Amino acid sequence: MASEDYEDVKSYTLDEDVLERLLREQTELNFMWGTRDHWPVGVFMSFVWRDGRFWLTLTTQRARMRAIERDPRVSVAVSSVGTSLGRQRSATAKGRVHIHDDDETKAWFYPALAKRVMPDIAAIQRAFVSLLDSERRVVLEVVPEKWITFDVSKMKADTAMAMAKVAMPEGVVRVAERFGIDPEEFTRRAISIMGIDESRGFRGPRERVADALRRLWP
Repeated sequence: MASEDYEDVKSYTLDEDVLERLLREQTELNFMWGTRDHWPVGVFMSFVWRDGRFWLTLTTQRARMRAIERDPRVSVAVSSVGTSLGRQRSATAKGRVHIHDDDETKAWFYPALAKRVMPDIAAIQRAFVSLLDSERRVVLEVVPEKWITFDVSKMKADTAMAMAKVAMPEGVVRVAERFGIDPEEFTRRAISIMGIDESRGFRGPRERVADALRRLWP
């Protein structure tokens, strides 16, 4: 098991390849900053993930623009909802904002953002780029300094193991040990056979344990 303490979720982090996949597939994040009176505020924004940084855009009259000029420390949170990863994976990054107003940055960012939020529609992408290219618009670069990620699939695996251990009679485990079967491996096989890790849950502890005992050893 990744964690012996059910309340300790530090081990349920996203693997690096899964994190990268999430950030490349998702198009929307929650951008969070602190107001002058120290209230945390967040809004959803479209973004581009490039070179290990989040890239976003807004116009300078926005209230959050004044806030990040005052304090560039922000957080962004990305969910896996709507991606090929399914639900229940997430990543939050604490970082600092760098504001870009140069033509070189805008030249690559506007088309990249348009392609990201409007894929396969070239004419609409060009129109969107034209609308973005306004006098008061700037590009924000968020450089991550600390990550907080969570992968529920890992927690589910541990939860299934814990449920199986609770449901499995101690006598059954002792019999398995007597035959030289590793208790952890025994429990994993029980999980698969009993279907504890499936969304339908238990048919009933006694029924599933009895069925498992008949099928544990082929």
